[in-house]
Amino acid sequence: MILKENRNPIPSPEFHGGSAPRNPEDSRELKPQKSSPIRVRRFPWRRRPKMGGAPGIFLSIVFFMICQHCIFAQEIKRKDNSADLFIQSGVTKLNSKDYKDAIDDFRNALRLSPEDIQVKKYLAISLNNYALIIAKESDSDNAIASLEESVKLYDDEVARNNLSGLFLERAIKFYNSHEQSNALSFSRKALEVKKDNAEALKLMGNIFYNMEKLDEALSYYAKAVTLLPNDTEIRKSIDNIKKEKALKGSFRNIP
Repeated sequence: MILKENRNPIPSPEFHGGSAPRNPEDSRELKPQKSSPIRVRRFPWRRRPKMGGAPGIFLSIVFFMICQHCIFAQEIKRKDNSADLFIQSGVTKLNSKDYKDAIDDFRNALRLSPEDIQVKKYLAISLNNYALIIAKESDSDNAIASLEESVKLYDDEVARNNLSGLFLERAIKFYNSHEQSNALSFSRKALEVKKDNAEALKLMGNIFYNMEKLDEALSYYAKAVTLLPNDTEIRKSIDNIKKEKALKGSFRNIP
């Protein structure tokens, strides 16, 4: 059987203003229906508040302050995390005796957490240990500066003893080169850091004795001998001063 193409034209439906008739035989004219407008019910709690006037300004200020508080809190958290990273790195370098790099890490941590006492302590220890190394390399100026910073950060007895010792070494050098004023200045600095530095007290006595200030010399010798009771040089110096004062007193009594 051969299929043939249907060539009869298909009549198009006639539209009369509305939809096409359901039945082609129904020739009644369909009128378009009028649809009632859809009313959207607005709920009072969904109404957008007006932002004008004083209430709007107040709400804007409150919103701004809340945003600033959130940003500040995130910034503090970020800084705390960064400080912890620097502390961990610094402790690792401190334990491996890499004091110079440890100082940099602890300084960065202290910059982020300036009130952290533990960071100050770590930094002070690193500065003290680094000062001992560079002092052996004859860099006493930087060693003194590092120890001074260490004492200011964390008042530790070890750092005080080291700083007083470096001041005393500088004073002895000036004393041996007959620079009495500089020797006196650094001896006083050594005693300011550590009041019971017996060697510094002894050196002060020697300086005043050479300057023929016997009363001052005797005062410092007396303090030094209490700390160094077995030091024969101090006792000998005290005896010499007493003899000289007695001799001067006898000369004054001569008419």
